[in-house]
This record gives sequence, structure tokens and C-alpha cells, in this order.
Amino acid sequence: MFSHHTVVPAPPGWQDYIPKCHRSALLLFLVLAFTITGYSQKTESHVQPDSLSSKVDSTILDYTNEIEDLLERTEGDTTQVPEDRLSRRKRLDALLKEYRDQPGVLFFSGDMTGILQYSPDEGDPIGTGTGSFDIYGHTRLGEDVLVFINLEAIGGNGPNDELFTFSSLNADAGSTADSTGLDRLHIPEAWVEFSPFGNAFTITAGKIDLTNYVDNNRAANDEMSQFITGAFVNSAALAVPVGTPGLRIRTTIANLAFLQLAVVKDLNEGARIFEDAVTVGSTGFKVFPLSDWEANVRVFGYFDGRLETNSGWGLSVDQTIAGQFMLFGRWNKNSWERARTYGIRNAWSVGSQFLTTLFGLEFVTGVALGLTTSSDLTLETERVIELYLRQQMNEWIFLSPHLQLVQAAGGTDVNRTFLGLRAQLNF
Repeated sequence: MFSHHTVVPAPPGWQDYIPKCHRSALLLFLVLAFTITGYSQKTESHVQPDSLSSKVDSTILDYTNEIEDLLERTEGDTTQVPEDRLSRRKRLDALLKEYRDQPGVLFFSGDMTGILQYSPDEGDPIGTGTGSFDIYGHTRLGEDVLVFINLEAIGGNGPNDELFTFSSLNADAGSTADSTGLDRLHIPEAWVEFSPFGNAFTITAGKIDLTNYVDNNRAANDEMSQFITGAFVNSAALAVPVGTPGLRIRTTIANLAFLQLAVVKDLNEGARIFEDAVTVGSTGFKVFPLSDWEANVRVFGYFDGRLETNSGWGLSVDQTIAGQFMLFGRWNKNSWERARTYGIRNAWSVGSQFLTTLFGLEFVTGVALGLTTSSDLTLETERVIELYLRQQMNEWIFLSPHLQLVQAAGGTDVNRTFLGLRAQLNF
């Protein structure tokens, strides 16, 4: 006679819930974080917090200093209105405002950014590297006129060369090399800005990047210091030209809100400049200004006059919570005509940015979730998550490990996990 025994399975452990490839990426992410922490402890004594570069970068999450700087830089009482950005890149925006009182002097600054990304998924690993080099020249021709030019070269296209996504897993990618592989410099921006009445009225003309002025967000707007996923730099559904000839006008209304209007060429060319144009309008205001709960609300819309229904609209919000961390949210939708042209019907994202203390060191930390829906309704909605930790190694160097998880990449059934490391050198 045989006895029958019931085998009770052991309770599942954490490894049963996390696929092996995801566990590998998470382990590598933690190793990178510990490595950066160890190096920072050795070099921390060399950081000079009073230097201009350190001051500019350290104010990303220092909300008290951010408010004080805003008060000092603003002519008149316009603190009820979201600050006008000269660039969505936080460091560059601060540098352009720092030299306001030195007209006639030509200043140069620059940065180099390298990003490595690796997806260890079994059977089909993906590894990419990108590098960008930017030189910025700027001067003031009198107190009310600012001239700016950006020269840039980029090597590598990031993971999108091997895995198509709506969200773009590397917003700093996009090779400028020619067909023979020779690196080339190009000019993303070259403009003149007039502010005859201070911040109350501003005109910007030249080759402009609309993402500097539309869909701004304090917590998620800069691929060089914040998230590297494109959907967290600007909305994945934002269908406006970038780096084309145009004109922008911004004014404030009774110190309560701003109004902004821009007309830009659809393509980077001088032909048919008045016919093939896209019109963009936006407004914004603050809630609980100058408090530990300050919020910025920005609403925008865009319209291509060549087609009657070719338009889009969106909302971008960021809010400080008790002066300790920042929440952000975005929503953007295109008309069907615009969606068929650009491929995206709508997108939204939410996340947070805050300080994390690890082994006595403070890391700028960000976490975000985004969903993007294609104009092709037969495709799935793409979902992406990103986590990063950013540490200042010395006065000029910043390192940040990144963890990205994408589901339904490009609307398909493909899911991938990416580990990344970004290094930025400022000079």
C-alpha cells in the first residue's frame, strides 16, 4: 500500500515576481549607485558650493533659493506668474540670466554628455552609447537685448535604433554625423531676444526651439540633469517644430498670468515662411505663490493653418509639497488630423523629484510613469517608467544611474528593461 502525500509549494519569494532580466538590471543599477556613492565620498571635499556652476546646479531642488533667485531676477512684482524660461535646460537657463548686468561681453560655456544604456533581456540584449557636445555663446547688447547661439554635435541614436518606442528612451540622442560617419556641427538655436519693459513684455526672434517656452516643467524638462526618457522631457504627443525660424511674444496680465504667442516655420528653411507656419499659444499662472506649496500651471495649444483641424492642446503642472519634494503631471492630445501626421493621439505622465540621502550624501532623485497612445488604435498603449539618482562628483562632473522599464514598446507586445548611466561635464 502506498501512502499519498500532498506537496505544498513554498510561498513565492521576491524573485518569483521579478523576471530574471529585470533582476539583473536592478542589481546593476544598485551597483552603480553604490559606486557613485563611494567615489563621491572621496571627492566631496573638492566641491566648491559657492562657485557659479555649483550654485546653478544645486538650485534644481533648493526651493527656497529658487524663490529668492526669482525675486532678485524679476523686474517688478511678477512673482504671481511662472518664470519665463530662456532654455528648458536648467543650467543654461540660469547662466543666461546670471550675466544680465554685463552687456557687451561675449561669454562662452558648454557641456559634454554621455549616456550608456543596456537591456540585458535574454536572447536579445541591446547596448547603446550616445555622446553630445554643446557650445553656447551669449552676450547682451545693452540691458534689454540678449543674443544667443548654440553649436552642437551628437553621436549615436540610442536604443530607438534597435527598439522603436513612442516615448524615446534617450532624449539626448540623434546623430548629426553624415553618411560617411563624419561628425558635423549644427545650430539648434540662434536668436535675439528683446525685453524693452523687463519681464512684462518679451520678443524672441530667430531660429528657436519651441520646447524652451511651451510645456515647461520644473521637475521634468531637461534630459541633461533630470529624466532621459523623451516622454518626461516634453510630452510624447507634443507636435510642434523644433529649431526652425520663428517669432515669440510673451507678456504678463496684471501680474496674475502670462500670455505667450509664437509663429514658427514648420521646416528648417527660409522658403514659404509665411505660408507653412505653425501657431502656438500658451498661458500660465501660479497657485500658492512664494509658499511651501507653490504650483505652476501652464496650458497650451497649437494650430497648423494648412489644415483646418490640424491642432493639439495640453497641460503641464508642477507643485512643491511642503517644501520637501515636487510633483509633476502632463497631459497632451492631438486632433485626429495632427495625430495621423505625427503618429501620437495623446499622452500623459506623472512623477516626482526629491532629495534622497544615502550614506550621508544627498542624491537628486526622480521617478515617473508615462502612457502614450498611438493614432493607430489597433496598437496598444505604451507604458514607461524611469527612476534616476543624480550625484555631483565635483564642481564640474555629474553622474546618474537610470532604470527604465517599457511595456508595449511602440504599441507592440514587446517589454524591455534598460539600465543607463549618464555622465555630464560642465565647463
